[in-house]
Amino acid sequence: MQVSFSHRSSASRSTFVESARIDTATFEILDNSGVVKDVENISLLVADQEVRFDNDGQVTVQFQNLRLPVNKRHAITVGIKVFDPINTPSKNGNMRVRLKDVATYGETSLTPITNRIVGSRVSDTIIFDPSIVNSSNTSSNSIGNINPALNIYGKMLSAGQSEYVLALEMEANYDDFFLDEMTITDSVSNGGVDSFVERIDAIDLRTDERLATTKFTNSTAKFNFPQRVIIYRDQSLNIGFKVHLKSKLPSAAINNQFRLNLTPANISLYSANTGNRIPDGNKNFSLRNETFTVAQNGLTITPNSEAAPDLVVNANYKTLIQVLSLSSHGRKRAAIGRMSFDVYVSGVDFAGGSISSDDFDLVLISGNRHITIPYTATTSGTTVQFTFNTPLEIYRNETTKLGLKVALENTGSTHKGDSVSVRILGDSQLQVGNLNTLHGSGSNFIWSDYSGRPHSSNSADWISGYLVPGIPSNAYNVKR
Repeated sequence: MQVSFSHRSSASRSTFVESARIDTATFEILDNSGVVKDVENISLLVADQEVRFDNDGQVTVQFQNLRLPVNKRHAITVGIKVFDPINTPSKNGNMRVRLKDVATYGETSLTPITNRIVGSRVSDTIIFDPSIVNSSNTSSNSIGNINPALNIYGKMLSAGQSEYVLALEMEANYDDFFLDEMTITDSVSNGGVDSFVERIDAIDLRTDERLATTKFTNSTAKFNFPQRVIIYRDQSLNIGFKVHLKSKLPSAAINNQFRLNLTPANISLYSANTGNRIPDGNKNFSLRNETFTVAQNGLTITPNSEAAPDLVVNANYKTLIQVLSLSSHGRKRAAIGRMSFDVYVSGVDFAGGSISSDDFDLVLISGNRHITIPYTATTSGTTVQFTFNTPLEIYRNETTKLGLKVALENTGSTHKGDSVSVRILGDSQLQVGNLNTLHGSGSNFIWSDYSGRPHSSNSADWISGYLVPGIPSNAYNVKR
């Protein structure tokens, strides 16, 4: 990202205005639930300086002789460095860097002064895509950087859905190999995977041929290949494992996560020339796997561009800054109990000079009408949270539109590039329980897949905003 500082003055040309010196800038790293604590393996690169994040997910950069003359602008480039890519988890668009604060002083008076930040303080999405870890035992023939032909990202799945959840690449180094059996295991669901996966297919990713299909029993899926699969010497085989969820899932939203794995001992390989079994240490393969969450009915949130294209600033008028489309897919409807947004202003301010719940409205959009929804709104830092008095129902195969509105005021002279940045927040952990339990959990987003029988605020089918498609969203910027 690039951050620009501006030292502007409305004083006449005959009036002396001292230059500014930027002393420090504080940055923080965010994920879908807020500031990331105890960041490891990542440092920030700012103006040719490399600084590690502290335990609170922040870094403060000290500048030397960064002088800013009046009515001039200075830009700095901000990047990140990953120390150990192999051990950095894959994250599908979860992290951003945000400029939190800048300390600026007069060049001669040394008194604090305020400068403007030009453009957004929040970076684009950071996507980690590390090298693949070799899952086999290390040997002279092992290959630790095989790249399966399929990326796997954990997500929320719903009844009747099919999805690739594991990718494998295997190479034959010194002989042609025959593959005749393979056993996949689940390490998360405690047997729950048996009840919600209808079947799992092993598919050749290069030919799209289904090599074998099986079911889970006691969290184990054993593939017996009808025709032995051959891997020729110095060539590789790419297999994707696709699960097909049952159209009717268990009633309670418990044990509904799964993560598949494969070990060398669970692969049956033979030499084509000698017929001997290949030792585990010579089984050279790499995996991509993630944790998946299963819900009876899926929920998808999609930001759209119906908000005003230009920023309108009026302390007595709430401007529409974000429109969301919500849809449910599955056998039933879904319901939402809470939504949270991160809202950041640049060059403008919230009405009254500071953020408060009175600055915001969350409305239901129907045609040209904005309909008030009963809720309780609270603010903390740059986050506004809406807890619905009555859960908002999202009907199956229909689209519900919500709009976020905010009251703003100018902080002085107006400039092109003044902006408001907003994104909807999710949660970094799965939590399941009744509605009151989730309210007390601190979750940013609360919803229900209506799997409880019967469903109510007391049924244990309320879920945090973990891996819900569409959250956390990319930051949506409205500019002047």
